[in-house]
Amino acid sequence: MNTELFRPLQAPLWQAYSLAEQRLTQAWLAQQGDLLVRLDQLALQARLLSDDLRASAQPLLHEWQLRRWLFLLANLALASASDWQRQALLDRLYQPLLELYAMYRSGEDGAARQFALQAELHRLFNNETSQHFAP
Repeated sequence: MNTELFRPLQAPLWQAYSLAEQRLTQAWLAQQGDLLVRLDQLALQARLLSDDLRASAQPLLHEWQLRRWLFLLANLALASASDWQRQALLDRLYQPLLELYAMYRSGEDGAARQFALQAELHRLFNNETSQHFAP
């Protein structure tokens, strides 16, 4: 394997993303603070981390991060108490979802992986499983 293709990941990006994710989750559960600002901070950090992972040629970590971001938004939307909060989260699902679809299109088994992701989201939003976030 040619290790010249890989470059080290930037730890500050992971830390910033984790901190933004933690702050959003805590604010959402406590219903305190400016939730939309926290949501936008998470989106910014997720975008920066995603770009870094794509550039570092580490597709498994990149997919994992995108799926984590997608399912965090979906789970918080399901647990939201108000319609405006739920809608704010659902409005942002497209960001990681479109990037995952683009990643899957470039892979050999992309169609199957995209279908599996769609099935997971369908089950989650139709309450076929109890995997959603419980405050």
